[in-house]
Amino acid sequence: MSINIKSFLKNSMFRGGAIFFIGGLIANLLNYVYRIVMGRLLGPEVFGELIVIISLVLISVVPSAPLQTVTARFSAIFEAQDFTRKLKNLFFYLTRVISLISFWIVILAVIFASQIQTFLKLSSKSYVYFLAAIIAAMLITGITKGILQGLKRFPQLSSAIILESIGRVGLAVILVTLGFKMTGALSGFLIPLILVYFLTIYFLRDILVASDEQEESSSQDKISSSQTKEIWQYIFYSFFVFFFLNLLLNVDIILVKHYFPALEAGIYSGFTTLGRAAFIAVSLLAGILFPIVAFKQAKKEDYFHPLKIVSLASFLKDGNNLLS
Repeated sequence: MSINIKSFLKNSMFRGGAIFFIGGLIANLLNYVYRIVMGRLLGPEVFGELIVIISLVLISVVPSAPLQTVTARFSAIFEAQDFTRKLKNLFFYLTRVISLISFWIVILAVIFASQIQTFLKLSSKSYVYFLAAIIAAMLITGITKGILQGLKRFPQLSSAIILESIGRVGLAVILVTLGFKMTGALSGFLIPLILVYFLTIYFLRDILVASDEQEESSSQDKISSSQTKEIWQYIFYSFFVFFFLNLLLNVDIILVKHYFPALEAGIYSGFTTLGRAAFIAVSLLAGILFPIVAFKQAKKEDYFHPLKIVSLASFLKDGNNLLS
């Protein structure tokens, strides 16, 4: 039994998954710290505005979750097939498409800023512009994070999300303390996203500078039309799953902000912030499992073993929650 435990602890999947799991817990903890500290510094009314913006971000960036998932899936498959240049083409293809979508999100935000401000009872139209910029940044960053996840580079991915969360808390606290209030809190959310995107680009430099010397292999390295269709079908079906989940978790805050006075909305936002930690651990386990299963399936290896391990861990966690 001790030998099996030692071999399990030495397993690269376990070590990488443990790093990703711990990094995800730290990042999510820091995200909650961000909200709690902002609630203390901004006061209930301004904090209510901040939380409704964050809730809208979480609902609006629903496509980034299936985008990151499908990027992770195809990255794992291309790695299993030794298609490094195809992985590079996947990055540039998705970046072009998502950049165009992000551009139109910003344009629509500029056009409908007044209507959104009125509906949400925001004190400034500039907060809508921040909302659009944060959504665009999260969508584009989802591509590079998805590739890191698919390649099972969990230490690099974990360091990126932890640094993003640390930067979010630290920069927001500094800016709010200096008197920028809501603008400082939103800037603290946006700027680390941009910096982490360039950090993930650096982590993927070996993929993005893949050599184009072999002319004869260029056809197989392109993203085929069937794969493009599969990518968007996967994103389309996954979209509804993530959309309704995020809608369930965040729509109450938006409705409370619209119908309730600012003080009550801010207090409600504070309590809901503390009550949503139950989904974190299981989602992190799924993030570990997904690229491993995709990689093993592409290699035609047994992928039920890691599936059983993670399913058992998830079952035990949920069982402990029910008993506690």
